[in-house]
Amino acid sequence: MDQIYIAMETLAAIVTLILIYANIFESKQSSNKRKLFSHLLIATEVVVVADLITCLDLDWKRLTLFLQVLLVLTYVVPSVLQVFFSMYIYEHISLKVSVSRKPFYFMAWFAVVEGILTLVLCVSGELYSIVDGAFQSGPLETLYYIMNLVAVLFFMAIIIANGRKIGTHDMLAALSFCVVPYLSVAMTLATGLNVTVTLLSVSMLFMYVMLQAENESFLYGRANLDELTGLYNRAAYEDEIEKYESNSHHPDFVYASIDVNGLKQVNDNLGHAAGDELLCGAATCLNNVLGKYGKVFRTGGDEFVSIFHADESRLAAIMESLEAETLRWKGKQVDSLAISVGYVTVREFPDKTVLEVAKLADQRMYEAKRQYYAAKGVDRRGQNDAHKVLCALYTKILKINLTEDTFSIINMKEEEQKKEFGFTEKLSEWLTDFGRSGQVHPDDLEAYLSKVQLPYIREYFQSGKTSLTVLYRRRYGSEFKQVMMEIIPTGEYREDDQSLYLYVKNIDI
Repeated sequence: MDQIYIAMETLAAIVTLILIYANIFESKQSSNKRKLFSHLLIATEVVVVADLITCLDLDWKRLTLFLQVLLVLTYVVPSVLQVFFSMYIYEHISLKVSVSRKPFYFMAWFAVVEGILTLVLCVSGELYSIVDGAFQSGPLETLYYIMNLVAVLFFMAIIIANGRKIGTHDMLAALSFCVVPYLSVAMTLATGLNVTVTLLSVSMLFMYVMLQAENESFLYGRANLDELTGLYNRAAYEDEIEKYESNSHHPDFVYASIDVNGLKQVNDNLGHAAGDELLCGAATCLNNVLGKYGKVFRTGGDEFVSIFHADESRLAAIMESLEAETLRWKGKQVDSLAISVGYVTVREFPDKTVLEVAKLADQRMYEAKRQYYAAKGVDRRGQNDAHKVLCALYTKILKINLTEDTFSIINMKEEEQKKEFGFTEKLSEWLTDFGRSGQVHPDDLEAYLSKVQLPYIREYFQSGKTSLTVLYRRRYGSEFKQVMMEIIPTGEYREDDQSLYLYVKNIDI
């Protein structure tokens, strides 16, 4: 039995040493997480080697103090490391999903308390004793194992409680790690040999495999996932199309071409942050519905594609669900979402290639888009021309919100978006700092400041007025010119959400 135990310890030492070498090589070009894992590996190797030394046929009567140190290492460090492994996995999970930090701190305190208690038990002789250079189990050795299992049981309870957030894959991976401590105790009780140290290497091997899988997943994500929406990107789409080029004739094959309506108007009127919110909202809706049956790709700015499988009866229900999902969506900066969808099934055109099917889907999508704007009574070309004229007429066009003290830029020269012009993130500060930065003529400054204070503007429009005009002279190079600021309510203006447009025009002709 001793020979088997020594063989196990030797194998554990070799495995851990290989992992140290492999991980140090990885950590040179990776994150701090890798470097921390290297430290855990080194600690494990020290414990495994210490345990292996205790198995050697030495004159332990003369080396009692050295044996005591080795035994303290083999009892204290594994118990603490086991909790650290749990913390490491929990931290790994918390980077992916939002989970409470309290369990993490609790485990940290538990590791400290367990380490101190185990050390006290070792020194007091309650955990083990050394008689004539030989090791003997102490009366409280069972307590040592119970402490280890309680820590792991707590970790399992936290993982299961957050199962929905974490996801099945990560939850099962974390729970499979928990098997090691229980297996360690069971084998120790069955064989009489303390295999806790040996199975530490198994834990480290598990962690290394998990990190490698995470790294591969990260590299795959960078190459195949769209950074903004989290959907598959253009490269992944082209790979998928290539798979279907030779065989797209499954009867349930569906190709859907999707475009977000009104993205340019949102970008122009509310800013690109609002446009990104709209794109992410579309991605969420598409993934929630179409992602259940296949894949969703973002192939361009406002262009999406979904390739999935659905029979004729299910397809109609899927499209109804997608319409309902988009109607329910509401963002923080954008109130609604509309998409145009064109889809084609291989059942309709069994002789066409996947690329020909894609072109047909695009045509149907553009027709759906044309009908959408026609129903809205929007002349898109005329709308763009009108926007250009308006931007040429006014030097500044902003959409402001008095309630939130915010603004979004519709039209403003980039050179004026600097601190020297009083530019800041908050509306109230920017309006005031602009005047005090020397951009407003000293003789007009007092009147200007009195009219751009947010409380004044709020009360002005709450009184029922529909337009506020502020006249002042502003600096242009070495001279001042007369300008006019106009503030008018937007269509969604409410008492509890005061949204307005702010225009500035040069009237010194």
